[in-house]
Amino acid sequence: MVRYKRLSMPFKILAFYLLFLFLISIGNKSFIAYFGNNYLILNIEAFADFFFISLIYYKLFRNSLITKVLQIALPVVLLSYIYNSIFLQPFNVTFPGYALATNKVLFIILSLLLFKQMLAEPLEINITKQGIFWFNIAVLLNSTTMFLNDYLVNYYAKGTVNPVVRYFWNYSDIIFNLILGIAIVVETSENNKRVNA
Repeated sequence: MVRYKRLSMPFKILAFYLLFLFLISIGNKSFIAYFGNNYLILNIEAFADFFFISLIYYKLFRNSLITKVLQIALPVVLLSYIYNSIFLQPFNVTFPGYALATNKVLFIILSLLLFKQMLAEPLEINITKQGIFWFNIAVLLNSTTMFLNDYLVNYYAKGTVNPVVRYFWNYSDIIFNLILGIAIVVETSENNKRVNA
């Protein structure tokens, strides 16, 4: 009998995250048409981004100090996002730039720490054949390219947004999702080697 190994827990979480992003993007246009903006959806997305990405990193790190910090940070950061969406950048009238930009800073730190772990404990597998590498590259690339954009969106809203900025935003998201997809495909191809039962 032949059996296939399944995705590891971090990549199962990543698959759910990509499904969530897909569902959010489907509802986005209708939400804008009905409410006139998508700020509520973006607030939910900021919460979900932090929750899913942090949980994935939590599962990938082997350093107990980092995992303890993530356990403490998760509820603290989520509560601060709720505070931000109610008082600082109300979810019905303002883009959640603070929450999204905070995500980016935290994700940059986490991705660099994970790269450090990967260098300290190298595997005998080519780095491009490791799903963890592609996941980490996607997070680092997206976080560094979108950081400034997240802070400036409310400034853009006061005037005309340059189309270049809009295209940059959209293409950065597309590239992010594609690389995350590559991470899952690579992880699946490595883990779906046949194992005799």
